[in-house]
Amino acid sequence: MKISTTKRFIQFVTTVSVALLILSNPSFAQNCLSQHNLISFGNINVKGSDIQGSVLTCGNASFQNYSVGVKASAITGGVS
Repeated sequence: MKISTTKRFIQFVTTVSVALLILSNPSFAQNCLSQHNLISFGNINVKGSDIQGSVLTCGNASFQNYSVGVKASAITGGVS
């Protein structure tokens, strides 16, 4: 599937924005991003595995035969 130029630009801007946020505020990474076991700034498409914590994605997520958050606790300031 071909990704449009607009979607690529949005993914790029999102990635750069988060990188700048982390560089300017290291506690953001420690307090927010460290709560997740999988972080994706694009789409996720995985089959036949598991994640024992939480997943954060800025794109679409597609999981087949996959467990997420089996042993995860509530996320502070987010949705679990």
